[in-house]
Amino acid sequence: MNTFESSYKSLIQTCLKIGYNLEGRNGMMRSLISTTLGASSLRPPIITGKKILYNKAIAEFVWMLEGRTDLEFLHEHNIYWWDDYAKDGHVHKSYGYQLRNDPDQIEYVLSELRKPYVSRRARISLWQPRDLKEQSIPCCYTEFDFIKRGDKLQMIMTFRSSDLFLGFPYDALVGYLLLEYIARRLNMGTHNIIYNFINVHLYHEHFEAVSKYLEQDEGRGSLIINDPSKTDGIEINIENQGPFIPAKLIL
Repeated sequence: MNTFESSYKSLIQTCLKIGYNLEGRNGMMRSLISTTLGASSLRPPIITGKKILYNKAIAEFVWMLEGRTDLEFLHEHNIYWWDDYAKDGHVHKSYGYQLRNDPDQIEYVLSELRKPYVSRRARISLWQPRDLKEQSIPCCYTEFDFIKRGDKLQMIMTFRSSDLFLGFPYDALVGYLLLEYIARRLNMGTHNIIYNFINVHLYHEHFEAVSKYLEQDEGRGSLIINDPSKTDGIEINIENQGPFIPAKLIL
């Protein structure tokens, strides 16, 4: 079955088989350098073989889209993993700030994509060296490039670093929702999304959990997007979702 999850599992297996063992800031990891994972817009990036808290990914997307940095919004949606990186109740100069503050990169991309020709400047960058010293945490996904393909929109989402097992399933949905949001603002359809990794990795301490996940069969899931800018405008239904497989999230 050629689904997003089967491609995702294939990438995990490739990482385990031929990845490099490297010592990172948070421990030993097995890494692939410069690789991609493609996803059709007709097949939303939903993982069913393990339990993913997608409601939190949706809330994080809306938090970022609104340019927010406050923990209050996250806590209202029972998201607490940012707390260790926050200061004075805010995640400073990171995802939402970079997206919507001086300049508003969403509006910039929309203006580029409305031009009568195919612009190669329709890109968002969340990596701003001038802000690194003040950032609570540097952004793991750093660029979004948008390409018009007739009446449909394609996006390339670039990661400087991606935890393939724990972080990526959430980030993949965030990217998918951003593509949907931009396309709808332009009254366009979506073509596909390519996830472009500079470094994608599996932490050694997660290997046992990864093995358990790979043994799980795929279930079935559906994604309904009524309004991607609202937490209650996105509905995900997953049948036969796999078990919760405990592993420590490392940011």
